[in-house]
Amino acid sequence: MEICVIGLLAAIVAGCVNQNQEIAEYRTILDGRVTPTTSPARGDELTLIEAMHLAARADERLDIQGEDYLQALIERDRAAWNFLPRVNLLPTYQINKIKVGGSGTNTSGVDVGAGSGSRRTRFDFPADASVNLFNGFRDVNTLGRNAHTAEQRKSLLIDLQEQVLLEAARAFYQVIISEQSVGVLQDSLRLQETRLDEAHTRARIGAGTELEIAQTEAQVAGTRTTLIGAQSDVRQGRAVLAFLTGLHVQGRRLVVDLDNQDPIAVLARSQELALESRQDLQAADEALLADYRNVEIAVGAFYPSVQLDFKYFLKRETQPTDNLWTALVSANAPIFSAGDLKADLRRAWSLLRQSKLRRDRLVRQIEQDVAVAYEQDLSSSERLANIQTQVRAAAEALRQSEENFRVGRATNLDRLTSQNTLLNAQLDYTSEISNNKLLYLNLQRVMGRLGNAVQK
Repeated sequence: MEICVIGLLAAIVAGCVNQNQEIAEYRTILDGRVTPTTSPARGDELTLIEAMHLAARADERLDIQGEDYLQALIERDRAAWNFLPRVNLLPTYQINKIKVGGSGTNTSGVDVGAGSGSRRTRFDFPADASVNLFNGFRDVNTLGRNAHTAEQRKSLLIDLQEQVLLEAARAFYQVIISEQSVGVLQDSLRLQETRLDEAHTRARIGAGTELEIAQTEAQVAGTRTTLIGAQSDVRQGRAVLAFLTGLHVQGRRLVVDLDNQDPIAVLARSQELALESRQDLQAADEALLADYRNVEIAVGAFYPSVQLDFKYFLKRETQPTDNLWTALVSANAPIFSAGDLKADLRRAWSLLRQSKLRRDRLVRQIEQDVAVAYEQDLSSSERLANIQTQVRAAAEALRQSEENFRVGRATNLDRLTSQNTLLNAQLDYTSEISNNKLLYLNLQRVMGRLGNAVQK
């Protein structure tokens, strides 16, 4: 009965795992950097920050990476528990049947079958404990390695979150660019259709030509084709945004509520900030430290190990029954391992050198990423100013071509050319103004500061 109770308690303790608490180990990290959002504040619109926060909550990749971090924490705790003794209860119940010639009961009180034999029972209930006294510092270095691995997984988790945020921003701005392009194309198409009607009227009264009608009709058809593509881009972009955010976004008005508020530092300072903030670089640092610990573990394998085993009998019926406890100190010193230990050490050093090379390359990659993103952001701002000038000049050129056409100083082709120039400039402007904001977010991403930039 006592054994059953002990076994039941052990099973209950082993099964007591709070799943919500386990998940909170990594959700706390993610939600601490990006405010968790389950639904937009207004049902008819979706802001950029809300979309990014929804994506950070809905993307299963973050939870998968979070479970990797949780597993690393478990291995870290397992390594810490290796410093504690292992204690086990090992009850045994033994039955022996012995031939005897008579019947009744023997002096030990066991049952004796008439003329067939006796059953002898023995019950031992020992408690066994073992602890490593010295293990070549491998247990210490294993704990350190697993702790560094856990920090590496944590940094990778945060880095993935910034990647998800940027993906959501790209999808959001792509929809905005497509919708603004649709608006520009629709306005231009209405004007072109009006001019096509005018061309038909002019031809009927003899003031126009069939060439003028054909030229205008070709322009209208081309604009309609472009409009169909832009409308398709809107639908596709919203489907992507719905996938990333886990929200039905069809029909919602998209609102940009994030400005380029942080001043852009000089390139050298931006690179310094990136080296301080990039989570993938911090993960590489932790991986380097973990591999160094692996070298120490491989070195520790050359040391002898010492272990203490202790056994105490709560109940004993086997001989000698008066021996209630035993203690054993054992040592293991490696003498010859056929080169296995040396091979393990060489491999550990090789992995450490690889980690160092990966980190060095990542540093150079980060510096390049920041330089490219910095230049893209600056050039986008310059392009935006020039495109604004281009739009104003194209609008003025169209106005003059319209006046010249009415007084006969310009052809219909001149007017159509001016219209196409203005349309292209307007499309470039709508695209560049959103691209400029996205490039700013991309710069924050390569600097490792995107999570801070989108906090409410």
